Amino acid sequence: MSKIARMMQQATAGAGPKTLDIDDVFSIDLVTGTGSAYTVNNGIDLSGEGGLVWIKARNSTGYNHTLFDTERSGTLFSDAANAASDYSSEIASYNNNGFTTSSSAVYNNGNNVTYAAYTFRKAPKFMDIVTYTGNATAGRTLNHNLGAEPALMLIKNTTGSSANWRVYSKWMNGGTNAAQYSMRINQNNAQGTDSGAFNNTAPTATQFTVGVQATNESGINYVAYLFASNFNDGGFGPNEDQDIIKVFPFHGSETVNLGFEPQFLLAKRYDNTGSWWMFDNMRGMPVSTDQKYFTANTSGAEGNVNALDLTSTGFVSKFGNSSSNFIGIAIRRGQLAEPTSASEVFAIDEKNSTGDNKPPLFRSNFPVDLAMLTDTDGMSEFPQLHPRLTTKYYLRSSNSGPEQSGSNFTHDFNNGFRTDTSFNNDHTRLAYMWKRAPSYFDVVCYEGSGSTQNLNHNLGAVPEMMWVKGRNATVGWSVYHKNMDSSSPENYYMELDSAGGRFSGSSYWNNTAPTSSVFTVNSATGVNSSSYRYIAYLFATLAGVSKVGSYTGNGTSTTVDCGFSNGAKFVIVKQLGSGSWLQFDSTKLGINAGNDSFMQINSSNAVSSAADYIDPHSSGFIAVGDNNNMNTNGQTFMFYAIAA
Repeated sequence: MSKIARMMQQATAGAGPKTLDIDDVFSIDLVTGTGSAYTVNNGIDLSGEGGLVWIKARNSTGYNHTLFDTERSGTLFSDAANAASDYSSEIASYNNNGFTTSSSAVYNNGNNVTYAAYTFRKAPKFMDIVTYTGNATAGRTLNHNLGAEPALMLIKNTTGSSANWRVYSKWMNGGTNAAQYSMRINQNNAQGTDSGAFNNTAPTATQFTVGVQATNESGINYVAYLFASNFNDGGFGPNEDQDIIKVFPFHGSETVNLGFEPQFLLAKRYDNTGSWWMFDNMRGMPVSTDQKYFTANTSGAEGNVNALDLTSTGFVSKFGNSSSNFIGIAIRRGQLAEPTSASEVFAIDEKNSTGDNKPPLFRSNFPVDLAMLTDTDGMSEFPQLHPRLTTKYYLRSSNSGPEQSGSNFTHDFNNGFRTDTSFNNDHTRLAYMWKRAPSYFDVVCYEGSGSTQNLNHNLGAVPEMMWVKGRNATVGWSVYHKNMDSSSPENYYMELDSAGGRFSGSSYWNNTAPTSSVFTVNSATGVNSSSYRYIAYLFATLAGVSKVGSYTGNGTSTTVDCGFSNGAKFVIVKQLGSGSWLQFDSTKLGINAGNDSFMQINSSNAVSSAADYIDPHSSGFIAVGDNNNMNTNGQTFMFYAIAA
């Protein structure tokens, strides 16, 4: 169910006011221009609530950062000093679910030019927009509706002659007398003393203060973009107790703890010259390799730089050294609410199944955080697991080899994965695609330490199955499953790239069960060598969406109740003893009342349909026959299923 559908369902049911999630107030949308107008449907109500749209060309230079908002007309450039009245607005309409560009747009509709569009909705404790006409009064106070003290303010004249932006951050000058300083987002200058901009007065939860110089000149119109910083005061999520935005100080080299994993980051060194760096996870913020970036103070195309490593609670800064001082603004990766249907977070597609020969090659209708690619003809380099957190790097589940690089693999689409439509057209390729979501699925990258580590995650539930792999080494996959033992599953592990049974070993999970916020690894090479980088996939049971569990075979027919209402769309089964990791789906391979097509996660073998292993059932699936793979009498089978 989409976000809009959930809102309509809540309204129909007579529920109270809807709590705000991240995707209600912020969206990153990637668009390819056609030379004519386009509409971005991102579910954000701009016509009713108001907001800011910031668009930048990715693959072409000379395209300014263009800023538009619902409170005024005209076009502002973050990288220039122009007034908005110098250029007409390139937004034709602000809609209740996004926006539409103008057919005559110069900066945002170039044919085959790719763009990133950032939509910020006005909302308490997130962002507000204030417009006003200057009166040349020093110490003038202006009301706002942010509902919190603004931690970052961007102010610009919109009429009159060109003038530089003025930027306030509560952390400028190390947080001491910050209102005595300012920066300009259209320049790379360090902070400078500027009593005329904010009248040496810090903003409050209801007002901000301007001086005269560049922020309050007589008869000139201005716009101010105000951003909050949540510090454990919540306001978002189902219980309205979650933080989603932070403005913060950090050093060029340190581990930054935000309390969440960011999807957007704007950063500037304030004690010296330096660009305004812009990163986001749609274009790519991969761990331990180059990230895509813009500089908000220039019109250049996006570049590549290895400046940070994302963590579950923030990022590791590699911007400079420990003595360089930065300010940043980060927005949390979403969503906060649990998905209500599997279609929101899981999809199966065959390459180019739409037949329109347009990217992406595999369609999901949501941003893809993990794509598992299979080849039904049995190519040796498959199956492949492609996570967004490492972008072009992927691992093979059928062997213990290190990650491989594939430059044509990309996650930078709002509706799917990968671009190259050739991709060996003589083979049938399937993509199984997951989106990270609370109580459903999460991904964590981490550095091995060689000793016990408690690792944070954002699953928001206890992981019931985990797949862990060393990325830069030849080392097998390590699997935790809650049903690997009836009393102490944390004392055992299995290998995803093997058909073998379980092994005992405290050096894997440290005999410690995972929790809703951390999982524990010990010293085993498979999960925590000090010389390796790792990735972990975390799965959980979410009612009506996914199920992690086990059953005991009876040799004839075992109905596995997953709590679904329309059967299972995707099923993985592994016997506790020896036996392959079997993979079924009802969309492309088929879950039928007869011989079933299946593949093996631990093998590059072609699709097989040699036996009747699984039958459909409305509550989940039926394991049939008397075979070692699915239903041997008295044997325990572990499974993972996703609802149709």
